[in-house]
Amino acid sequence: IEERLNKILKEIDMLIKKFKKKTIPFSRIVERWERDTIIEHFIPVVYLDFQRKIDATQKEFFKEIYLTKLENGVEH
Repeated sequence: IEERLNKILKEIDMLIKKFKKKTIPFSRIVERWERDTIIEHFIPVVYLDFQRKIDATQKEFFKEIYLTKLENGVEH
């Protein structure tokens, strides 16, 4: 589980650096928009949010989820 969490966290970090943004859409980390692939990414995102390694926000149900990497539980 930790390996998967670290992989997703590194992927988020890489995309934040690549696009030079503080926040990226969840859809950017999902390679194929298929149920299994979405779930493979969504569950680690929930864990990372709970651990305060990222902040996952969604303004409306069924809309895009935005991910922000946190350092010590705070946006950097």
